[in-house]
Amino acid sequence: MRAFKRVLLIVGINLVLIASSFELAGNALYWFDGNSGIFYRRVRTLTSHEVRTNPWGVPDHHPILHPYFGFLYATSPGTAQPHGVHLNNHMFVQQRAHVRQHPTCCDFPIRGRDPDEAIVAFFGGSVAGNVALTAQEDDRLGVLLKDAPKFRGKRIRTLNFAVGGHKQPQQLMILAYYLSLGQRFDAVINIDGFNEIVFGPANDEQGVAVGYPNPYQWLRLAAFLSEQAMRPGPAGVEAAYRKMMARKWDRWTATCRVATCYLLGRIPIFWYADGNATNTSPFPSAPSRDYVVLNPSTGDDALTQTADQWAESIRLMHEMLSGRGIQFLSIVQPNQWFRSGPSYQPRRAADEFTQRVVRSVQPGYRELLARVPALRAQGVAVLDETKLFDGESHKIYADDCCHFSPAGNAMLLDVAAQWLTRQ
Repeated sequence: MRAFKRVLLIVGINLVLIASSFELAGNALYWFDGNSGIFYRRVRTLTSHEVRTNPWGVPDHHPILHPYFGFLYATSPGTAQPHGVHLNNHMFVQQRAHVRQHPTCCDFPIRGRDPDEAIVAFFGGSVAGNVALTAQEDDRLGVLLKDAPKFRGKRIRTLNFAVGGHKQPQQLMILAYYLSLGQRFDAVINIDGFNEIVFGPANDEQGVAVGYPNPYQWLRLAAFLSEQAMRPGPAGVEAAYRKMMARKWDRWTATCRVATCYLLGRIPIFWYADGNATNTSPFPSAPSRDYVVLNPSTGDDALTQTADQWAESIRLMHEMLSGRGIQFLSIVQPNQWFRSGPSYQPRRAADEFTQRVVRSVQPGYRELLARVPALRAQGVAVLDETKLFDGESHKIYADDCCHFSPAGNAMLLDVAAQWLTRQ
């Protein structure tokens, strides 16, 4: 019996040592991949909190091409919808509990409405979408507007037309498309600014027009399809398979709770990525113009072009809506890299996208805000809320780029509701 216990003790000690070695190796790889801090402090995906701060960024969703809007998102094959999220008939994210409570609420287009109903829609990128989902939660926007003169006694139907990663003029195009389908609105809230100044110049760097969709999504999709057309046969199939499997394992590592899981997930990623490792850019090679229309960059200052197109897109949204008697508000969203007070300390300072954000936000926001007075002079309601969180701790931010905690989303919703109440 004593010998048996000794064997068990030795086996147990060795298992602990092996597990500790794997954990140390996983943490080392996590640091080697450019992450700051230890693995256990990272922000994981797929928790209910993180889905609420950016449901478009969870591994269960992947971008798909759209003929008018550049891209939307679909559920990845073999996975269920993330916690709390519902994709409607046109692939726009709505809050699941809201749809369950109001089964006929959120499919597009809505051409009719009851006399006691008002339709309020949100447009923009992921920040706008998160605010819309907050507005749908427990019919929160309806509660906020119950004493508003224009909405008193009305049921508020909140719709989300915002999509993670979208930028102007995509919001303008979505609005024009659904107006052409007969979609009804009583008020439209547009929240944007960040995606424009980050992704517009990124497009210019890739040699395409700044107004093209977010290159992190759209350009990758276009390049993938173009590559399949240009590389038929076994070589093209193998390349596509390797990329697909690498993305699959990358989504799996995003759910890991321990460093060993991260280590084991990264090994097949290295294996499947072999042969593509020479391209260290976050963007693929440009798609062939034989298969994809690519309007070239003009060579002018990309940030100036981006800000001009942002302002013109907002003016046109206002023009289309005001002519129909529909209220329109555009909000320039807050960002941790454009605030007064203590500097924001990034969680992943070495991340390539974080570095792009850091160098883009200050000059980009200044360009956008320089165009706000002219918009207001034309009758466009634009709120500069870039300093909304200046008095808040860094806990109000959900990540290093642009997303907010549920409390931050609620604060931004309050701003929109207060404006609607004053009208």
